[in-house]
Amino acid sequence: MKQIMKSYKNQSGFTLLESILTLFILTIGILGVAGLQMQGMRSANLAMQRMAVTVKTGDLLDRMRANAANIVDYAAAAGANNGCNSGTNCTAAEMAAHDLLMWRTDLTNSLPGAPILTVNVVDPVVTITVTWTDRGDDYTYTVTTQI
Repeated sequence: MKQIMKSYKNQSGFTLLESILTLFILTIGILGVAGLQMQGMRSANLAMQRMAVTVKTGDLLDRMRANAANIVDYAAAAGANNGCNSGTNCTAAEMAAHDLLMWRTDLTNSLPGAPILTVNVVDPVVTITVTWTDRGDDYTYTVTTQI
């Protein structure tokens, strides 16, 4: 019994230096996890922006296919709110202007800053370019297709 009690007496707890070192290592680990979380959030935000650009550009291309006989009107139109929601009481040029206005409005609301949106038509080839800036980085999405 004396021998067992003696071994407990010789044991001692952590020193202050060991505790501080453990706290330092734990702090570095927590900061690393926080950094990974921030990077993940930035990547998710950029992915959401790219998805919005892709979907909305595909929507414009579908609208252009529906109005394919007058495809050159999309390059000339600046975009105007002329009430052509259904397309029944509109000319092809008015429909093109309305489609471009809706597309530009959707993208301007979905992307940070002031995106640059261009539509070039060399019948029957259409090139759409969207450029935007997020947190100091420039991004560009370009699609070229034949209508």
